[in-house]
Amino acid sequence: IGWVLRPVLAGCPIIPTGALGLLVAAGVVSRVGALPGYLLGLGIGVVGLAQGGLTNAAASPRSGREGPSREGDISVPGGRVRYRIVGDGPGVPLLVLHGGPGAGWDYLEPLGALGSARPVVLYDQLGCGRSDKPDDTSLWQLDRFVEELAVVRRALGLDRIHLLGHSWGGFLAIEYLLGQPKGVASAVLASTSASTP
Repeated sequence: IGWVLRPVLAGCPIIPTGALGLLVAAGVVSRVGALPGYLLGLGIGVVGLAQGGLTNAAASPRSGREGPSREGDISVPGGRVRYRIVGDGPGVPLLVLHGGPGAGWDYLEPLGALGSARPVVLYDQLGCGRSDKPDDTSLWQLDRFVEELAVVRRALGLDRIHLLGHSWGGFLAIEYLLGQPKGVASAVLASTSASTP
């Protein structure tokens, strides 16, 4: 299937998604799961990648199946960002990049249903959600957001991750991956674009 790319950037599988059905490809995706209805409209699938990838889940993050959660703040260039880690499962953590810019992690909370299988890390990028909202317009540069992502990974000790970027978060994920960071097991690009004019 042409929509699923084998390892390309930084040596990890890149999985662009626009609909759940696009995730089925031999040897790359083993299962497709469903999330609560409003996320299905965004085209986000929770996939079961071969050999220890993401797990199929359909539970609500408030179902109690996701495991414990914790929140905190991380200092990044320009301010502080708020994060939440849901679950303590043994799998490789899933780091989620929300859309926007300007949105927060709230609409992606159903991914917490994966928490029993792996930690799910959500964070509000600077200027969004529960993070600082500075007035300095010089901060709104893609390179700064890439640096912010790297700082979040280091601060939380996320040596190995699955990376999911939705919408603007997909643009951010692509730019981050172009720097060939170590420890990215896979990337899911949901409802995003691979290029801009």
